[in-house]
Amino acid sequence: MNTLLAASLIELSVGVACLLVAVAAMPYRSRPGGTPLVLLAIGGGAWAATAAAASLIADPALTMWAQRGTYAATGFVSLCWFYVVVEYTRRVWWSRPTVLAAVAGLLTLDWLVLATDPIHRLVIAEPTTVSHMGAIDPMPGVLLWVTAAWKIAFLIAGIGFLTGEFATHRGVYRQQSIAMVAAGVLPLGAALVEVLDLVAVPGLDIGVIGVAASSVVAFWALFYTGFLDVVPIARRSLFVSMADAVVAVDERDRVVDINETAQTILDADEHVLGSDAAAVIPTEALACEDGESVAVPLTRDGARRRYEASVSPIRVESVPDRPKPTDEQIGRLFVLRDVTEQHERQLTLAAQNERLEEFSSVLSHDLRNPLNVAQGHLELARATGEDEHFDAVDRALGRIGELTDDLLALARAGTPMADAEDIHLAELVGECWATVLTDGATLVVDTDLVMSADRLRLKQLFENLFRNAIEHGGATVTVTVGEVADGAGFYVADDGPGVPESDRELVFESGHSTLVGNTGLGLAIVKQAAEAHGWTVRLTASETGGARFEFAPAA
Repeated sequence: MNTLLAASLIELSVGVACLLVAVAAMPYRSRPGGTPLVLLAIGGGAWAATAAAASLIADPALTMWAQRGTYAATGFVSLCWFYVVVEYTRRVWWSRPTVLAAVAGLLTLDWLVLATDPIHRLVIAEPTTVSHMGAIDPMPGVLLWVTAAWKIAFLIAGIGFLTGEFATHRGVYRQQSIAMVAAGVLPLGAALVEVLDLVAVPGLDIGVIGVAASSVVAFWALFYTGFLDVVPIARRSLFVSMADAVVAVDERDRVVDINETAQTILDADEHVLGSDAAAVIPTEALACEDGESVAVPLTRDGARRRYEASVSPIRVESVPDRPKPTDEQIGRLFVLRDVTEQHERQLTLAAQNERLEEFSSVLSHDLRNPLNVAQGHLELARATGEDEHFDAVDRALGRIGELTDDLLALARAGTPMADAEDIHLAELVGECWATVLTDGATLVVDTDLVMSADRLRLKQLFENLFRNAIEHGGATVTVTVGEVADGAGFYVADDGPGVPESDRELVFESGHSTLVGNTGLGLAIVKQAAEAHGWTVRLTASETGGARFEFAPAA
């Protein structure tokens, strides 16, 4: 195997390696540095392919064009590697449209110079010859040194940026910075060797070897230091592993990053990167202003959860080439924190406080009145011995007993439900009806529903509803228990006088009653027993104009 063929095979192998890196990096192209890394590897493959062609083609004119192709690829590779560094180190100034246009113009000018080189011969000087086997030893022209200078300048600038990152980073990011510095130094060194012709191997472009080494290092940085998986600001520990859901968007409201928690609760994946934020972030959160927070209900694993969404601006940091801080906003950071348990504790505390107020009201007023009556008549009974005073004491003590029972029931109804069992509604309704003084009232049971519930509290619910129907509807009232239309709940209806629409919310308040001597706690107990089961209660009119209480699982 001759030297030229061996050199060409090496260069082609380098090209294949570069293209493999491009394929491996393709899924990450929307990440910071991902797109320029893909282009860098493709450019390296093009560089290697044109270098191999320059060695294999025997036609002098085509060999010269292949050599110019390698020079064109070097400029493209230099800029791509530089922009990998720019995105890695967050040098946003270099990504401004005007700056990008100027850099693209520089590259275009370089290609124009190469395209017109056969006319002016200022890149590959006139004395250059091609051997009969295709070997070329180009004589550098004036413009070759000029174009080489700006390409090397970009490499040196990138290495300078990375050196600053190396000085400030620790752990995996320090390794990352070392890898990226090496990825820049290797092609830079190889390019200098090639331009200065320090090592002369017929047909072999030493710069291609540098590109190969750089590609391998970039490959290692990609898969072993998490270069494209993380932004070098302790993202692995701070962003990815956060229990809160975090989504970062740019100034054009495109998703640029999303952590695993957000992917789970928002039913998204890494493919949303680059898509519109409205397709991922809940509308309530997206409407938030910077520094604000809002409650967002979401369904997770079939259960309704409550999240607190907050948004904060992402601003340009102070970096080595910009010593003064800037207020330039380049995006927003959305954080969704699960506050379901906290919210439920707050609701429970509020309910407990409300019950305490109810208790204090009953104790200070409703319970004190019959107690005063009993004490007063007891003194009179001692003084006079008349039986009517003992009867009054008995009635007052009975009233105190009723209040005490209702208070205990109210306390039990408001506490969290501990034990639930499958209950046949028809059987339980019959038991409850038997414990209430029903006189001539009639019960109609029209349901075969089986529900998971706390038996004691469900009994309190039915017994209080039955008493309420008899107290307001009279001894001949008819009470019906049946299923609601969709079968997801039940109702208790009567044919009594009903409740005016304006009073249907008030009847559930503790102490509210239209009957003299009533504790006003019965329907409050019903409501709290329902809420302890996770049910809603709705009071409407029955078909006969009476009251109809409907119970169904909360949405």
